Order: sequence, then structure tokens, then C-alpha cells
Amino acid sequence: GKAEAIVNGIAFLNIWMYVFRQMHFAHMKCLEACDGCVDESVEAWDRALALYTGSNTNSPSDNGMLIYTVVETMCEVFGTCDNNLNERVLKIFVDSRDNLSSSNCGPIETNIEQVESMMTVPLIQTLLYETYREDRFKDSSKKVEAKGAAAAAALLPRVAFCSKGWVDIVYMNTALGLEVDHTSYEAVKDAIERQYDCLEISCDEVGGIVSPKGGYFDNAEPCGLPSSIEVAHETVASSIDYANIALDLKSIEAQLAIGTQEGRDAAHSIYTKGAYSMPYADITLASPIDTPDIIKKGTEVSGKSSTGKDVTGVVMADAKKGESVIQVHYSYDADAKLNDQCFVGGIPTPVTDGCFQNEGDLVIGQNSYQYVYDIIADTHNNITLQSFSSEAESDMITSDGRYFALFRRYNKYYGRPDYADEWVTAAFSGTTTDLLGGNAKFDNYDEEGKAEAIVNGIAFLNIEEKLEAIVNGIAFLNIWMYVFRQMHFAHMKCLEACDGCVDESVEAWDRALALYTGSNTNSPSDNGMLIYTVVETMCEVFGTCDNNLNERVLKIFVDSRDNLSSSNCGPIETNIEQVESMMTVPLIQTLLYETYREDRFKDSSKKVEAKGAAAAAALLPRVAFCSKGWVDIVYMNTALGLEVDHTSYEAVKDAIERQYDCLEISCDEVGGIVSPKGGYFDNAEPCGLPISTETVSKVTEEESPLMSEIQSFFNSNLNGKMIGLISGVVAGMFVCIVSLVCVLKRKRKRSSGLETNKTEEDKDREIL
Repeated sequence: GKAEAIVNGIAFLNIWMYVFRQMHFAHMKCLEACDGCVDESVEAWDRALALYTGSNTNSPSDNGMLIYTVVETMCEVFGTCDNNLNERVLKIFVDSRDNLSSSNCGPIETNIEQVESMMTVPLIQTLLYETYREDRFKDSSKKVEAKGAAAAAALLPRVAFCSKGWVDIVYMNTALGLEVDHTSYEAVKDAIERQYDCLEISCDEVGGIVSPKGGYFDNAEPCGLPSSIEVAHETVASSIDYANIALDLKSIEAQLAIGTQEGRDAAHSIYTKGAYSMPYADITLASPIDTPDIIKKGTEVSGKSSTGKDVTGVVMADAKKGESVIQVHYSYDADAKLNDQCFVGGIPTPVTDGCFQNEGDLVIGQNSYQYVYDIIADTHNNITLQSFSSEAESDMITSDGRYFALFRRYNKYYGRPDYADEWVTAAFSGTTTDLLGGNAKFDNYDEEGKAEAIVNGIAFLNIEEKLEAIVNGIAFLNIWMYVFRQMHFAHMKCLEACDGCVDESVEAWDRALALYTGSNTNSPSDNGMLIYTVVETMCEVFGTCDNNLNERVLKIFVDSRDNLSSSNCGPIETNIEQVESMMTVPLIQTLLYETYREDRFKDSSKKVEAKGAAAAAALLPRVAFCSKGWVDIVYMNTALGLEVDHTSYEAVKDAIERQYDCLEISCDEVGGIVSPKGGYFDNAEPCGLPISTETVSKVTEEESPLMSEIQSFFNSNLNGKMIGLISGVVAGMFVCIVSLVCVLKRKRKRSSGLETNKTEEDKDREIL
């Protein structure tokens, strides 16, 4: 660390500034116009150039050490070598030398300012690269920290000149020896980029940190390009009908919160009939279509509302000559209020201000048609939370006539393709599910528990897109799987390579992203409801926000969309598997957190139990695929309605962690339950860390229940002469038991490893 600080400090601080000392001295001598001043001026200018290039300018591999070499090195990292920065600097040096030789001092000051801006670029690149390595790559070496600090030290005065406020942010994230939580690359990048105009450099000159896989590392794009998050938001806007499923979920939550039978009926109506996702109207024309040409799907439709407002939509399906009913999908206006649009479905109070009026004229394409339309009876939703599961039997089929691999595991475990709808419907009706495995008994469940089970159930099982369902649980069952349905459909269409397949593929991929994020991804406080929000919430609980899981998922979505657009199907299957593993993390975190609350915090509310059960329900088929033995332990400790002494957090944690290799996730990704006092709660550390000393002390200082019972029996039933002998025997028995447990644990870990190494082919053979 010291060596790196010294070497880079000399290059970035001592030498960098002395280049400008020589340049300004040359300018000063030129202005003096004294005898010999021309020679002094040119000599100083040559010294500046020598200090910039050094004695070896061929390449970094040839031991170049000064700014010239830093430019060549960083341009490879940031993809800016085509800018030819070194050539431009050298041209300024050469041209300015000619001017100095002829006592033409006019352009020199401007030339110095140009070189000053250009020589700032490699400093910024070095700073950004080293802070990215430290923050995102988790490279905590002192070498990285010192090099970033040296680059920052050379930049701080220039940033301070531009903005005193922002310089403090750069300093606090790069200073050596300060006790800060961690270096924030985003904070440094934001602070530096805000000064580009003042520093007279551009986003193109700095570039972005290039990924060896193509493109740029996440959030390391040039500042002129949109980040993965920005691109994702634009994509979601184009699939707003699917993203709005989060509003359906929110409405169900609101109705259940009322706590009345009317509220529950309204929630169920929204679940089955929909609310805000893809509303459409069944329009009856006054007379059948008499044109020879069909009215094609996608044809624009316009008309008026009952208040005279313009209303638009598109035809949903081809309408042929002789037909008199057409389906018109209402256009969604992102800039308008929800109350100014058209939503009926199962909403207790329909929104009709944006609906077509009951009768009048519609312009369909180039022609005008008279029509009649009952707003309440003839307005429906093409997407519902229930349909994500109830139609799974036909929706989840691939081109070979089989269910896609992930769904096969769920269908095998639960014994029916509509398992999610069965789970949620049972919660609504207060009955027991009819599943092959993982049954839940809602017969004696209170209303708060049912509500939690319903909300989280829908979120984790029925839908492919994980919009964040923090509050009550719908997101865990219905939405989670449907995200993958859309992704696999996109992959299938890409492989088909038919006319229109590229568009179908990209549209399906966009729908998957919309279901993952929902229409509001800002934060739980801003009513986000799907998986994106669950990730953001759980990362705070488990101390894993630095893993940037959501950003990594969004980057995969964005990069894969580009591949689908160019019919590059090769990486897509791997991308889906990566997202599958990442989307499993918040389910595990929710399961562990809720079982910890129930077991350790003694929170016996049905709300906690139901949320943990919903997360478990979404995980059980994946755990069963990895190990049938361990899935029973998770189920027995989380199932609703089972008569067990209590939920064992340790048993669930142990069973789940043994599957991490099979699930292709790591201890670091899941993290541990963070204590507000610092560190982690007892025995809630990440599985890569040793358990806390508090847990160890409990094991060693407190008698085990078995030992206590045996000792109590002997103390109360045997005379004193036998106590010594019996105590010795008991102690020996206890040592044997503890040893046996340790051996079994080691054996269990080994056998679990063998279990989780089964191939997909092995699993498919078991299914058959």
C-alpha cells in the first residue's frame, strides 16, 4: 500500500504539476521577449514534454511510468483509445513549440489550458477504476485504495475550485485512514461527473469501464449513456400493462386490510377479474363489418368519453367481414392520473372517466362505425393475477410440448400446474389446499394471517415478473413463476427464427422485466409491491445491498434484450438461469427472516407465520429438486396448520444452506440478519462466518435437555452411593452422543453434497 501510494503520488502529484510549471515558465519567457528568452522558452517547453512522456513512451510493457503511459493504460480500460488523447497532446506540444520559436505567444495560454484538461482525464479514469474495484469487485487491498487516493489527491484542488460541496464527497470516499463504512463508487462517480463542464472535459473523453464480456460493467457506462437501470425503466414503460399488475396486488392488499367480508369479496374479485392490467372493451357495432378487408389486430381506434374527452385504443384481434363485436385494448396514458382512465374489472368502484361513452361513433382505422357499449358489463382485463396460474397448463409449454425445466419441478412437487391458484384460493376460502406436496391448512386461520398468505402467495407463485410484494405476500406465489414463463417464451421464439419472432421474443422479454419491477420501483414507501422491492427491502435486513442484486438483474435483462433483438439466442438460456438464482435470494432471505422472528423473537402472529410459509411455498420445489430429505424439514417447520411444537429457525437455516451449491447462490449473496447494535443477531450470521460466541457459550454452559432429564432421573431415584458411578456413565453417554451428532453432521454434509450434485438428466429420470 505504501509503495503504491509513493509511486503514484510522485507521478500524479510531483511530476503532473511540474509539467505545468515548465509550460507556464515557457509562456512567461515568451512574453518577456528578452535577449535569449526564445531559447529559454523553447527549452522549458521541451522539458515539459519530456516530463509528460518520460524516456520510454512505447508502451506500459516497456516500463513507461509517466502520464503518457497512464493515458495508454487507462484508454484500454475505459474504451477510449480511439480518442487518441496522447497524439492530440503531442500535437499541441509540437505546434506550440513552433509558435514559441517564432515568439508567437498568443495561442500558448489556450494550449496550456487544453493540455490541463486532457491531462485530467487519466486522473479521473484512475480514480473511477480504483473506486469501482474497491466497491464493486470488493478488492480491499491497500494497493487499490492507495492508487485511488493518489489520483484523488491530484484531482481534489481542481474539484474544489469547481464545487466545494462535491469535493468533500470525493475526499470522504477516497481518503486514506478515514473510518467509513465503505467506498461508494456511485458517490464518487456522481460527484466527479458533475464537474465535467467546469473541468472542460466530456463523457466521451472519460469513457466507461469496459467489460470483457462486451459493453460496460454495471453502472460504469460513460455518463452520456443511460445506465442499465435507466434503460430498464424505459423498457418497463413500454410494457406498462404488465407492470401495472403491481397495482392489482396493491388493491387486493387494501381491500383485505378493511377486514370485512365485503373487503375480502372485493379482493377476490380483483384477483379473478383483474383491475389495472390490460383493460379492454367489447364493442358491439351497430351493423356487421361489410368491408372486404379484415380489421387487423393493432389497428388504431379513437372515440369520445361521456365527458367529451378523447379516448384511444387498438384492436386486440383480427375482425372479419360479417362480425359485429370487436375487442379494443384501451391505451394507457402514463402522464394521466389513474382516475382519468378506464379500469373496471373487479374494482369495487370502477374508474370510467377514460372509457368510451355508451354509444356513438368510433373511428377504426380510416372508417367510422356506430356502436353500443355497456361500460360495466363489457369492460374486462386481459391480464389477471389468477390467470398467471390458472392458465399455466397451457402457458408453460415449450416448443417440444413439455413444461419448461423450472416449472416441471414445481408441477412435480405440487402435483398440479395451477398450484399457485390452489394455494391462494384456499387462503381466500379458508380451506385446505389439495396438492401432492406442500399443503397448507387455512381452516382455522385469522383474517390477518389469511391476508398475509394471500398477498405473499400471489407474489411468489403465480407471476413470472417479480414486482416487489413486501407488504402481504401475493408476489411470492403467482408472479414469481410467470416472470420465467415470459423469459422462456422469449428464448423459444428466438430459436424459432420465424417471421415476426424477433418482435415476439423482445416483447415477451420486456413483459418479464415489467413483472419483475412493477410500475413503481422506487422503494417500499412508494408502494412498490413486487420482487424488485422485496430485494431492496431484504438487502437492508441482511446487509447485502452492496451486492447490487437488482442492478445485476436489470443489466442481464438489458443485455439479453440486445441479444434477442439481433437474434443472438446463444447466451439467453444461461441468462435465465442466472436470473433464476438471483431471484431465489430474496425468497430465502424472507424465509429466514420470518422464521427467525417466529422462533427467536417469539413473534407468534399469523402474519409472520403466513409470510414465511408463502416464501417457503415458493422455495419447496427447488429445494426438493436438490434434496428430497431436506425439503421435508423446511416444510415441517413452515407449513400452515401443522401441529408442531414450534418453528425451528436453526433447522430451516441448516436445511436451506445445504442447498446453496445446488441453487447456485452463495453465503455472501444471502447475507445475515443484521443487528441494529452492529454485527448480526445470534446465529443469524452469513453461513460463511462462524456462529457467534453467544451460541457456543449456550451449548457449553447450559446442560442439554437430554442431559438434564437423565441427571434429574438419577438424582431423584438413586441413592447417594450410586450417584458417582451413574454420573460417570451419564457423562460418558453424553460425550458419546455429542460425538455421534458431530459425526452425523459431517456425514450429512457429505451426503448432502452428493445429493445436490445430481444432474438435470438424473432429475428428469427421477421425474419419469
